Amino acid sequence: MTNFIKKYFSFDGRIAREEYISFLVKMILIAIPSIIYFVFKLIEYKTFSAFWDSLEPKTSFYIIILHVPILIALFIANLAATTKRLHDIGLSGWVWMLGILVGDSLCVALALIPGTKGPNKYGPDPLEKEGI
Repeated sequence: MTNFIKKYFSFDGRIAREEYISFLVKMILIAIPSIIYFVFKLIEYKTFSAFWDSLEPKTSFYIIILHVPILIALFIANLAATTKRLHDIGLSGWVWMLGILVGDSLCVALALIPGTKGPNKYGPDPLEKEGI
């Protein structure tokens, strides 16, 4: 459990491009079922408010109880992975705030830009640890 938390919820260190891409794919696969469900419901009800009004109070409560913690955890894990990827190219984790302005193009750029070779101020080269 400690390795899982350190890997996905720690803001320290660096991750290589391959690990970052793998993380993004996992995030997308986790999110797809919810996205598909809500898209079909929006098509069926035309608006989110009509969909929400159609739910029984117990159902809407469970949706909130189940989805909100998952979304918060996914957000924090995404933020941690993006921060570590920024560290790998020698930038501060705060640069992720640019993602608010440029959106997904930051993720694409982080997946394409090679990291700093050798250690930098954020830690050792993640590729050297793997022996690549």
